[in-house]
Amino acid sequence: MSTPVHYTTRLVLGDIERDDRMEVVRPLDAVYGEYTLVVPAGVVVDGASIPRFFWRVIGPPMRGPWLRASVLHDTGYTGELVVRYEGVRVEVDKPWCDRLFHDALIAEGVGARKAWIMWQGVCRFGRGRWG
Repeated sequence: MSTPVHYTTRLVLGDIERDDRMEVVRPLDAVYGEYTLVVPAGVVVDGASIPRFFWRVIGPPMRGPWLRASVLHDTGYTGELVVRYEGVRVEVDKPWCDRLFHDALIAEGVGARKAWIMWQGVCRFGRGRWG
């Protein structure tokens, strides 16, 4: 069973001049179970890491209902996501970030099968600061 993710601010992204990444313009705040999450302004993200040959099946990385989930996940992987439990900042590990991604996908209305496939992709191939 997934833990609900509730966003308390809107995701606002701005273009940057290099490649296909974007910058978070305003902080993105969310509540995930007992945790509060903040993606700080200024963080650069690349959306969901969907290989190009899967775009026809899943969709492009910077569009779709997975965009906010991927921003949370990417910043969790880089250590830029601010995670607090009972007001105290905590460090999170890769499995926690991967579960957050799955639960955020479900909260966004991504179907269970597609969410599971995307979650398996990050579980198996995601590296972030741990790999």
